[in-house]
Amino acid sequence: MFDWLRDELAPRPGRVAAVARIAGSCTIAVGIAMVFQIPLAAYVVYLVFVISRRESVATVITAVSVAIAASLAVP
Repeated sequence: MFDWLRDELAPRPGRVAAVARIAGSCTIAVGIAMVFQIPLAAYVVYLVFVISRRESVATVITAVSVAIAASLAVP
């Protein structure tokens, strides 16, 4: 268990950038949820974690496709 945990938490190239990107995205998402008074802001933050990928380009493509799918599903 400890070996697996040590391997998972080991520093890797790009990890700090990914953490900063996710933390910034969560902050912006919570800010938007508070401005528009969305009742379950935690779900919005959860979507940030689900959408985020290893590369920023893949994250943007996934986020755009999820936003289009949500826009079509909600009306």
